[in-house]
Amino acid sequence: MKSPNNLIDEQRTLKTRLSETYYPVKKQQDIQVPAAGQYSFDNYLTAVQISEATPQFNFEFKYRQKTNQPVGSGKVLHRALIDHDGNQIKKIVKWYYRSEDVVSRGLQFFDKQGQLLAQSRPGFFTSPNKKQEIVLEDGERVLGFKGASDGNTAFYYDIQFVIGRME
Repeated sequence: MKSPNNLIDEQRTLKTRLSETYYPVKKQQDIQVPAAGQYSFDNYLTAVQISEATPQFNFEFKYRQKTNQPVGSGKVLHRALIDHDGNQIKKIVKWYYRSEDVVSRGLQFFDKQGQLLAQSRPGFFTSPNKKQEIVLEDGERVLGFKGASDGNTAFYYDIQFVIGRME
């Protein structure tokens, strides 16, 4: 179909992928934002609520969708803006305890220049703990989050990010 200025209009399709986990997913992933199948390229991860004192997280998306898990007793999460236009996040590093069946221990977000955008619990980012890097390709955005909650707080098992691009 041609538009008035004789350019061909292209139909673009949203393609998504799910980030891997370090250990196999064993728990029911009961937290998913946005809901499965409700992903949009225009609704991307904009902020994370984190703390340097605890491995608890909450995630916020452009259209005000967010995880709202309560924070454990005596802990406070701080909101960190990490992406204002959908093009800032280049790499996410997830940190895990050295054995399975333990909550995710930390997250780091980096921009295209390798600069740290936000991190939680930096004292945990050393050996013998395990890390896993998720690198976004050019044109990709973080469009969603999946994880298994511990049921009471913002601790998560088996964190995965839904990553998307337009093709």
